[in-house]
Amino acid sequence: MIVAIFLSGLEVALPFFEDLLPVPRGVFGALSGFVTIAALWARITVQKNLPGGLSG
Repeated sequence: MIVAIFLSGLEVALPFFEDLLPVPRGVFGALSGFVTIAALWARITVQKNLPGGLSG
């Protein structure tokens, strides 16, 4: 659950750091996409383990 919270926060905060990080736009876009997918995966994994979650 902590990983899901961290990745969700990073997903929201990352666009604010676009001008501060010394990486090309394409790399930053790929990094943002990776964080978004990882956050989604983590949220789904947490929801499956909750009572009444995705698995029933």
